[in-house]
Amino acid sequence: MSIIEEYNRIKNAKTNLKTGLNAILPSEHQISDDEKLDTYADHLEHIETGSGGGGGENIDINVTINGSSAIMVAELPNVTLAIKNSSGVVLSTQNTGSAGGVVIFSVGGNGTYTVTATDSYGTELWTNDIVIDGVGTYNCKTGKALNDYTWAEINTASTGGYAKYMWSVGDGKIFVSTGSIFNNYEFIIIGFGHDTLASDGVSKAGITFMMKKHYSGSSYNINLKLYLNGSSTYRNMGGYRSSLMRQRSLPQGSEIYSQASGVTADLLASGFRYADGTLCPLYSYDESTDTYTEATGETFSTSKVYHIKGYYKSLGTIEEADFVEGKHFIYSTNGYTVPSAWASGTTYYVIYQTLQEDGVFYSALSEIMQYIKPIQKTQSTGNQKTSLCTTEEKVWHLAVEEVFGINKDTVLLTGSKGTSANAYNASGEGSIYDYFKNEYNLSKIALGNTWWTRSPYTNYSINWNNVYNYGNINNNNVYNTYYVRPCFCI
Repeated sequence: MSIIEEYNRIKNAKTNLKTGLNAILPSEHQISDDEKLDTYADHLEHIETGSGGGGGENIDINVTINGSSAIMVAELPNVTLAIKNSSGVVLSTQNTGSAGGVVIFSVGGNGTYTVTATDSYGTELWTNDIVIDGVGTYNCKTGKALNDYTWAEINTASTGGYAKYMWSVGDGKIFVSTGSIFNNYEFIIIGFGHDTLASDGVSKAGITFMMKKHYSGSSYNINLKLYLNGSSTYRNMGGYRSSLMRQRSLPQGSEIYSQASGVTADLLASGFRYADGTLCPLYSYDESTDTYTEATGETFSTSKVYHIKGYYKSLGTIEEADFVEGKHFIYSTNGYTVPSAWASGTTYYVIYQTLQEDGVFYSALSEIMQYIKPIQKTQSTGNQKTSLCTTEEKVWHLAVEEVFGINKDTVLLTGSKGTSANAYNASGEGSIYDYFKNEYNLSKIALGNTWWTRSPYTNYSINWNNVYNYGNINNNNVYNTYYVRPCFCI
């Protein structure tokens, strides 16, 4: 190559690098034509990354330099990143700046390059190799395991919008919190920028985590008859929103609707009583408007499921002097009922208007709750309906569509509907996470044990969808006991 050809190659590479960077830089921080190449790094801290916690999107960067390749590397604030060639010669050094984020290196040929990260004290944080085998844009992930970052650091990268350039789907972090039922359980990344933030209904949370293995604590395995009991038999009326599975994932003070059991015509007319003695009316659910309306004036129907605004809580045993008919309940095979008389040694329950204590799954993650982002989740309303409702969640459970990517109406490659694969879940409960798009990961999701989804079964009102122990979609009566795999977003 002649000197003039080499000069033109370098000149064109510089021009294209400037053009690519200016495409992702705000107007007030654009690179000018007369700037030297070694000043380009000063602009990188101004890349608009957004904020996953405050409504920002995850950033997407794709910079290809003609005749060269772009290597993108992301790290936390004030980290110096250096790139070396196969001979160990440092080609370029850049700093992530006060906000952290993505830096871009330009390399002119194929081969193995080494990226090294050091902190402000000059201590090496990690090193990682990346192989360039053609002109294009490459992402060099960190050479440090996700588990070696703190939750605070993970939150910084997630809300900064650059987490997906640091880690990969399937990377895991062990939750360590002495006393928590989730202590020493590993949570893995199943998606980046997948879930919609509740704060504005548009922006995306940076990272979605799922418990890698089902929760196996025997005290909290899920038996849905405790959650979805109806007025005369076990049902899925009200769906996930009205389930105790969701109650265990909600924080104290949450407003909830629960199914009421043991309802009679007299109780419908008079209402139950809250723990403080005030009236607790019964409610009917309208699928067409997604609203609950007071049902006190309705004609009683034994085939109808009624709801209360609140939840049942155990009081343990009480003295006869404290017994008030219509205020205290007992739990039988068909749910909570009003006892006709006080009985010694019996466990009694009362109704509270809001959740009076943190749900066990919510409180289990209290140590990192400051980083967990409220997101929107959609699911069917149960009772064989395909109508949907949207709720705000911090700790939640996956829907069938989010795991398998299909629903009852999906047309499969065979030409048959999703129901032929036992996908009796409603359409619109979510989209498949990147983690489950990998067939190898999909084959491991059951791990020999069945676990519940948040998707009610649409073909019968007494069944619920789960992931069977062979890794396929299945459903069972709500009185069966299976495991759960809680999720959250950061």
